[in-house]
Amino acid sequence: VLYWSKLGVFAGVSLVLSLMTSFGTFFLGKALLAPTHVTMSLADPAVLRSVLVTALYVEVCGLFAYGVGAIVRSTAGGLTIAYGVLALLPQLLKALPSDLEHALVAWVPGGDALSAMTTTTGSNPPHLFSAWAELAIFAGYAVVLVTIGAVQFARRDA
Repeated sequence: VLYWSKLGVFAGVSLVLSLMTSFGTFFLGKALLAPTHVTMSLADPAVLRSVLVTALYVEVCGLFAYGVGAIVRSTAGGLTIAYGVLALLPQLLKALPSDLEHALVAWVPGGDALSAMTTTTGSNPPHLFSAWAELAIFAGYAVVLVTIGAVQFARRDA
């Protein structure tokens, strides 16, 4: 019960904060760009999706890290693993041959997948899924890690 209660409180609070921050940043950017006569609106194609996906990506990052932390039970280890997967792994994929990189990059959170999720112009590269599909893949990883963390928590701390 403790594990799931902590997860629920964390998820609820972080979702509200990430949505407020994402929308706040959009409106701040809109205000800062007003003197340049650059116009943007949430009604513009893909802008609302980008703002929402940005907030949800932050939420899923938190859940991902929560699951990793519950599994390894080490702050340093959890930070290292989460950073490695979200920031370093996408960069390491670029060292692979192009065909292999294109086959794997859509399945790895961060990197090109993140830019595909938050873009408001053009379309995704052909080797990536849609923004919502990329977010769903990342959320799937977070669900798996949170579930493994719950099992580990129940075994170690019961």
